[in-house]
Amino acid sequence: LEGRDVRVNAALPSFPRELNRRWVIFAYNYVPMRFAGNDHEDMRKIGRVLAQMHTALLDIPFVEDIKNASLQKTEMLLRCKLKLSNERLLFAGNREKVGNIIEETPMTFDGVSDVMQVIHGDFNYGNLIFSKDTSEPVVLDFEDTLHSWLPPVVDIALAIERFLFVQVDDEERVTNLALSLIKGYEEQTMRKIISRHGILK
Repeated sequence: LEGRDVRVNAALPSFPRELNRRWVIFAYNYVPMRFAGNDHEDMRKIGRVLAQMHTALLDIPFVEDIKNASLQKTEMLLRCKLKLSNERLLFAGNREKVGNIIEETPMTFDGVSDVMQVIHGDFNYGNLIFSKDTSEPVVLDFEDTLHSWLPPVVDIALAIERFLFVQVDDEERVTNLALSLIKGYEEQTMRKIISRHGILK
């Protein structure tokens, strides 16, 4: 990824090191950093780095392994969904609301299988930092990438949810900042990812 202009903090040489069957140590270079701000410049940079990362991940060498791992993960989620639907798992909270979520939540992406690729899979607030030296974003924690054969829009939706919906209270400001993130993505890829109806595609 670093060779494709995607800034990441890769593990140091000779890491990871396995301590025993339960523990593995990772070590990384220290990066003077800050977290993303709720401003248009940071959102546009996040959109651009997402687009760069998705382009670079098109050439990842072990795609079939990731496809298979993603299929296994989906099958596990479907089994959990079935158990929840049959009330064979205990859970706290409002049973009726949980039941509605289970019924309404799709677990597969059959309708968009033609645009699926390897993505980050866990693009959250803690997995992207801004270098204080360069003011550019650095992407962290690619663990979920190993089982994330999904539409790229999943990463974009996660970014909007985790960087904006849980950080900003004002709905209009969330919308405007989300549009800046999307614009950054579109500028980098030179293609539209949002329809005239305001729907991510």
